[in-house]
Amino acid sequence: MSGAPHMTAEQVRRIQYQDLPLVALTDNLTSWVSALVKLHSNLRHHEKHDYSHAMLWTTPGHFASQGLAYELVPLSYYLRGEHRVKLWYRPDWDVRAKARIRASVYRALREPWQKRRYDALGIVGQWLYSILGVGRGVNRGNRYYCSERVRSHLVDEAIPLAHPSPADLDKYFEGSPDWQCYGVYDPKAGDE
Repeated sequence: MSGAPHMTAEQVRRIQYQDLPLVALTDNLTSWVSALVKLHSNLRHHEKHDYSHAMLWTTPGHFASQGLAYELVPLSYYLRGEHRVKLWYRPDWDVRAKARIRASVYRALREPWQKRRYDALGIVGQWLYSILGVGRGVNRGNRYYCSERVRSHLVDEAIPLAHPSPADLDKYFEGSPDWQCYGVYDPKAGDE
């Protein structure tokens, strides 16, 4: 998070449609589930990454989020003071590239609920990988967990990660010269 521009909740709310899409990495600062996701994500590589969930922000006021089902979640839910939010983007995305990402998200949101369900088996695979170093490919091919869903929509991006965790995406974006951090909303920073 060092070097990333700090944002207030109001600055996040003022982000305009033309600035979207953005990849949002989040962490619920009060959730034991988020703490477990971060623990397992950091366990294998002994690195610290602060995010437990990944989403795409394509529509003002709403994130496209893979929870139990893939759905739109109000931005306001993530700005109540319980979540840290880190926003990533590619400055070279033109109108067409942004439109392809939005179209991919909108298609997925219109799928029947059975196809939008969470890939619980994929989380088992992530857990096996963090403990044993094997099993990352254990998942349902037609379902996603959050960071897999984000990767699936970055249609022009050849991300070399088959089943990324939120920490994997954060590390990839940090190491890529093509990605920039738009900013970080951290309610613990005290500017609220």
